[in-house]
Amino acid sequence: MRLDRRVWAFSALFPLLFAFPGCNDDNNPASPNGLTVACAAAPTGGSAPLSVVFAFKTEGAQGTSQVSIDYGDGTQGNDPNAGHVYRNTGSFTATFTVKTSSQTATCTTGVTVTSATPSTPAAGGNQPPNAVFKTNPEAGGGGRISGAAPFEVRFNMCPTVDPDHDPLLFTMDFQGNGSIDVAGSTGAQCRHSFVYGPGAYRPRVCVTDLSGVGGQPLHSPQCQVYDVRAN
Repeated sequence: MRLDRRVWAFSALFPLLFAFPGCNDDNNPASPNGLTVACAAAPTGGSAPLSVVFAFKTEGAQGTSQVSIDYGDGTQGNDPNAGHVYRNTGSFTATFTVKTSSQTATCTTGVTVTSATPSTPAAGGNQPPNAVFKTNPEAGGGGRISGAAPFEVRFNMCPTVDPDHDPLLFTMDFQGNGSIDVAGSTGAQCRHSFVYGPGAYRPRVCVTDLSGVGGQPLHSPQCQVYDVRAN
């Protein structure tokens, strides 16, 4: 399995969850009525752009809970399983807040991003991204993914890295109808789920590098087309 060396597998973080900075009792207090939240970032530091995944655990929730995330860099989210890309340098505090109808608890974890180390230009100039396409459930031969409707498929391009540290643009067309459903450069936009009703679909997911944040593509998109069958 190809992964950015800076990104740890999400499931591997859970056995070590309370060993990470930001997961001690001071940073993750329990609410008076028993709700506890723990979180950890991996890696906790590196050069920009820095891809970070989070381990997240909550206990003692009474009823349905909702999660809100402030990544500390001016962006927010509500999916603790989604990674995040910190593109600017500085020290950031990611804050996870869990609420039920009668409880609230928070957890914080820190991330430090340093200036990117200048890379030596390759002989051919700027290089395209090392694209990584993953799905859950895992795609079989010919990109076939099948299951009983309603059928949820999770598309993940977050392990993609760029040799020149260029910003990346991720796009997703879940139904293969030529309409882009997701487009952007954040951790929340490189990993997304879609629930399919009965039928056959040809979702297309792509990644390319940009001349700068919001800039023009430097290379033709690298794309993966899947064959999704919901029975």
